[in-house]
Amino acid sequence: MASGNGSLRTAGMVLIGLGVAFLLSMLIPGFGQFIWAAAFLGAAFFVYSIYSRDHSKWGWLLGAYSLAVPGVLLLLGMLPFDGLVVAGFIASFGLPFLYAYTIRRDQWAWLIPAAMFLLPASAVLLGVIWAAIPVVLIVAGVYLLVRASGKREEETPAAAAPVQSNGHRKTEQEKKNPVVESRPISGPEADFGA
Repeated sequence: MASGNGSLRTAGMVLIGLGVAFLLSMLIPGFGQFIWAAAFLGAAFFVYSIYSRDHSKWGWLLGAYSLAVPGVLLLLGMLPFDGLVVAGFIASFGLPFLYAYTIRRDQWAWLIPAAMFLLPASAVLLGVIWAAIPVVLIVAGVYLLVRASGKREEETPAAAAPVQSNGHRKTEQEKKNPVVESRPISGPEADFGA
């Protein structure tokens, strides 16, 4: 009878957990999608842990990948950027070929189907990232301004540009003590002295 009570408790806890998850998915937008993503990724992790114990059972790796793809796509769908799901879906076909190439580098033919899927996926991803270019530019500009405001050292004025000699040979005295003639690069003084 004790084992029967334990299974009833487990079933009761599972039903309560499912009810709470269902209620939260109705009250909080996107929560149901997050729960499904977590379920897929949790199952993928469990199946991958079986594969990691014995690498000769590579079929478990396929199962883990098949469960991880929908989980990742559901998480990408929750992000506010359009196109991430499409890029992830296309890349999900190319990643196994790329993985096969990384295992056996002498079989370069795996790169052909990997490139056929990963290049369009990267093009779609570039379209998504391209929309974020203004944000990247603003962040980079703020970084440069903050960095420039941190440096409050006295800047020395630039030295005048040296004037080239007109091709005359230097004497021994000029070689020992070189004299550099200079004139201003810009300004009203630059117009006179040429």
